Amino acid sequence: MFNQPARLQMLFAAVMVFATANSQSVKSISTYHIDRYVSNIMETNKISGVAATIVKNGEVAYQNTWGDAIRSVQSVTPDTRFLLYSMTKSFTGVALLKLMNEQSLSLDEPINPHLPFTVTHPSYPYETITIRMLMTHTSGIRDNWTVINAAYSYDEDSPITLKDFLQSYLTPGGSRYSAGQNFGARPGTAFSYSNVNGALAGLLIERLSGKTYAEYCSSAVLRPLGMTQSEFLLANINRPDLAVQYTWQNNTWQSARHLASPLTPAGFLHASNNDMGKWLMFVTGDGTASGTRILPEEQLAEMFQPAVPDIINSTGLFTGYDPLYETWGHTGGVSGTRTCYFINRDILFPDAGGPGIREDVGLPYPPNG
Repeated sequence: MFNQPARLQMLFAAVMVFATANSQSVKSISTYHIDRYVSNIMETNKISGVAATIVKNGEVAYQNTWGDAIRSVQSVTPDTRFLLYSMTKSFTGVALLKLMNEQSLSLDEPINPHLPFTVTHPSYPYETITIRMLMTHTSGIRDNWTVINAAYSYDEDSPITLKDFLQSYLTPGGSRYSAGQNFGARPGTAFSYSNVNGALAGLLIERLSGKTYAEYCSSAVLRPLGMTQSEFLLANINRPDLAVQYTWQNNTWQSARHLASPLTPAGFLHASNNDMGKWLMFVTGDGTASGTRILPEEQLAEMFQPAVPDIINSTGLFTGYDPLYETWGHTGGVSGTRTCYFINRDILFPDAGGPGIREDVGLPYPPNG
């Protein structure tokens, strides 16, 4: 559901390397070469549709779409909504940091005083689980895929609430509880990527804000960023606007039903290419959007820095680092969809007629096949 696909990292890297290796700024990249490259990747890997945007210095420098959102019915457009999967966690991170800033909470704040139930690691009952541990996947909480997969719903939003799922998963006696399957390493000692961490951060958002996760994130983050084509709930999206997920099997396209889960904060935001450009402008900026302060600039920058360097250097706050391409961001996907966004606040672009200049660059890449 939320693994990091290496193939998409390669596509992103090829675009970025093309921009730097040819001594050109992003705006002067040949769109022909990008279009040809993406078209070849789509044909080779049987991808139905792709949307991509490059943002440079707070402006969209390149944007394009390719292929079909719904085979033989609807082409991908800048307004097509793609399910972002684990990229959603970065949005969850911004929303949680915003609440923490407003309520003077630190990253090392224990989570239990802010939850409607107590989360205790069964093997380490006296170890405190903190907000930082959730946002860096060092809490000791693991994904039990048998349980998570069983909670999926199709073509409609999940009838299971976020609180009910997590309480049944994390508390002894719960219908989804397993001391051996749901928990792993001692809290604060090891990295283990877990979607339940993202979901639990979403429950903190609900408890701190007094609103549902979707309500708060939409009103406090998405709409102030101008992301009017982004929704968490399937009920709020016209189906012709939503990309269908496809796989290529037996020499034909196989469509999948639209997926939903009670773990919405971990991976179930739907967003358009236009909106992802606005997201990139925000995360490469100073924490404001159209004059509205979302996060303090230093707090936004902290998301894209090592947050637990004693454990792992490549993990920020619901973000990850690729040392090969010197980019921060997040990826996501399941069979039928792969997504990613990557940014670099300090890429060297040789300026035509002048010395190299440092520029902020970002790119999101949602395909549906």
